[in-house]
Amino acid sequence: MRRDDRVDADLATTTQLQWARQRPDIDSSAIVPLMRIFHIWLGARDQAERVCRRYGFGVGEMDLLLALRRGGPPYALRPTELQKECLVTSGAITGRIDRLAALAFVDRVKPPEDGRSWLVHLTPAGLDAADALFVHNNVDSSFPRAYGQLSPADKREFNRLLKLLQTAFEQDAAEVERQTA
Repeated sequence: MRRDDRVDADLATTTQLQWARQRPDIDSSAIVPLMRIFHIWLGARDQAERVCRRYGFGVGEMDLLLALRRGGPPYALRPTELQKECLVTSGAITGRIDRLAALAFVDRVKPPEDGRSWLVHLTPAGLDAADALFVHNNVDSSFPRAYGQLSPADKREFNRLLKLLQTAFEQDAAEVERQTA
């Protein structure tokens, strides 16, 4: 065990041994990868939140800026499109748009072809922020640097296994939801 591996240290001293004693009839080995995923996610989210605070918003607003940026010029989408891109409710997307508009990172623009709806458009400041956040998330933060240490074959295998796990998890979650509905 590496001395700096918090998951192994936690499992060796507490979680796994305690559950093995308390419930030897249940295989609790799934907690190991879940704890690793959770530690990585918490660390990556914490780093993203620190960068977002410099701009005066949170990771939800970052998600919206990046959705607009990756769509390319003219960097504009309808709120319903942003809602789908960001996987949130219409109320959540409206709040994010309002916060970013107050900070002058986005504008609301009425498209000439349809005056009933409006587009959310990146401002020059929003474009600069989105580019800086993209660089942070894909170059400067710990996850891409750690991921970059894997060989191409390890990356393919890691992603293959994560896809299998995600697919199985989502299928089981849907079944559980059907049974408890």
